[in-house]
Amino acid sequence: MKEVFDVYVGFLFIILVSITSMSVITAGVEVREADAYCSAVVEELENSDFNKDVLNACLSQAEENGYEMTIITSDNAGNQNTYTNESGATSTDGVTFAEVVLEYDFSINFLNADSSHTMRGFAS
Repeated sequence: MKEVFDVYVGFLFIILVSITSMSVITAGVEVREADAYCSAVVEELENSDFNKDVLNACLSQAEENGYEMTIITSDNAGNQNTYTNESGATSTDGVTFAEVVLEYDFSINFLNADSSHTMRGFAS
């Protein structure tokens, strides 16, 4: 009888470890997707020479993907402008540098662990 109980406890342990592992792997995939998107935005801004239409497209795409994005641009004179999902870019003339700040949710559902993380990228 003890062996039957041990087998069931073993199966329960294996199931719990499997579910937890899948949740952690899923969270890791979400982090990787956020990192890839942040890198893609930096690359697009650099390749477009900080074009305002590209910047606005990146902000709207971030919103569609469920991210909060802020892009802080600077020019040679040190003037800074901040653009978010809610406020698009109106002019990006003379911009030589941009900081991309991407906020994403990190969650492991099985453990009920939710938090918000920030990723930064720099385009010049």
